[in-house]
Amino acid sequence: SLVREVLATVSVPEIASTPDVEAQIGLKVTALDMSSQPPGTKYILTDLLQRLAVNCMQSEATLESIKVGLADVDLLENHKLVVVIRNQLKSHMRRLQAEKLLTDASKTVLFKRDSISDFNQYVRDVMSKLEPYSVDTTRSDPAIVSRVRFSNEEEVVHAYTEVQKATAEFCILKTGWCAMNEMLQGGFRLGEFWVISALQHQNKTGCTLALFKQLCIYNTPEVRKPGTKPMALRISTEDSISNNLTTLYKNIWQNETGEIPSMKDINPAEVARYVQKYMQKTGFHVEFLRVNPSEWGYKDLQNFILGLESEGYDVQICMIDYLPMLQKTGCNQGVIGEDVQDMVQRLRNFFSVRGTLFITPWQLSTEAKMLIRDGATDFAKQVVGKGYYKHCRSLDQEPDGEIHMHIENYNGIFYQAFARGKHRGVDHIDPELKYFLIPFAGKGCLLDDINKQRTDKRKLNG
Repeated sequence: SLVREVLATVSVPEIASTPDVEAQIGLKVTALDMSSQPPGTKYILTDLLQRLAVNCMQSEATLESIKVGLADVDLLENHKLVVVIRNQLKSHMRRLQAEKLLTDASKTVLFKRDSISDFNQYVRDVMSKLEPYSVDTTRSDPAIVSRVRFSNEEEVVHAYTEVQKATAEFCILKTGWCAMNEMLQGGFRLGEFWVISALQHQNKTGCTLALFKQLCIYNTPEVRKPGTKPMALRISTEDSISNNLTTLYKNIWQNETGEIPSMKDINPAEVARYVQKYMQKTGFHVEFLRVNPSEWGYKDLQNFILGLESEGYDVQICMIDYLPMLQKTGCNQGVIGEDVQDMVQRLRNFFSVRGTLFITPWQLSTEAKMLIRDGATDFAKQVVGKGYYKHCRSLDQEPDGEIHMHIENYNGIFYQAFARGKHRGVDHIDPELKYFLIPFAGKGCLLDDINKQRTDKRKLNG
């Protein structure tokens, strides 16, 4: 259908005037004939080349170009080429359609102004019509994610197979903290969207970076699609990559040796090899990215993921520090926070379809800070279910799970407290398992305790 749609825009004269035009006429006829054949039709290469040679009889350069395109390549390379060509064709059609919409709108404003009764509403209507052309898509109908017809036994069986897969070991990613795994009933699940919130300066970046490391080193990724490479991606909108890599190295080294390393006398090459080997030892391809949020929005994120997929990567983990910093261009505008909620909803749907675990830290509002001033104890527990999110009070409607954090001081020892809010799609658990504390290792980081003696507390004074 895409080929026929594109060919309809290719205008060539009925009578050939030059060798190139003659080739265009012949190739258009051949392409239309091929696109009318049933899906899965097999072609014999020699027979096809003979037909194309007749089409391009007077244009040897065109024929040679086609032969290069039909050269025998491996399946993955062929898939990449198909994706690139299809995206080019779709981009071309989308541009033509968007141009037509803009041209029609411009004509109405310039020459039929009196026909517009409500100019603001007219602008909103035009923007709404243009919205589908502002985000790349790869499916003919991006709204349809899956379909099960009960008249088709195979589809029903496939649906229950997906249910079984969702509970499989490789779909649940354990963390480095035993209490966290208990709180999450095994760990984070592929396809879930998580928000981890705290007030300012409560170790959101350090804690989520530690979680990112743990997800990479304590889980062996499954190759979900033949020929793809499992990837874990971390994107920063504030801290530089060098700062993140410094924190990452210190966390790894302290967990391995029990000592806090000094960055003054390190050998950069040795540290690079050490961290690289450690982070990729289970099979994840790990990538760090820093973006300027003033020039990068949720659409850019989607297109970046689509680009990685065209390169053969399967992004199974994506973490952004911080998501609300991204541009909201294209999101619904209205009351305060509506654009933020709409962005979260769009991204949740995007990553859910791909089975990507998405995690982002989020800052709590000044209302939550009032609880501190009022002397609240067990602060992380106190904010559960109250919607104290900065930028959007109704944010808690969108994610699959919420974790709230706070740093507590008891007898001079500092602890990172964790309290779980909602967790969509899992069984109920003992309320006591929804809260725990991990001690900081002196002036260092939070140490992993999986496969070691546990360090967590259920109560600050317990």
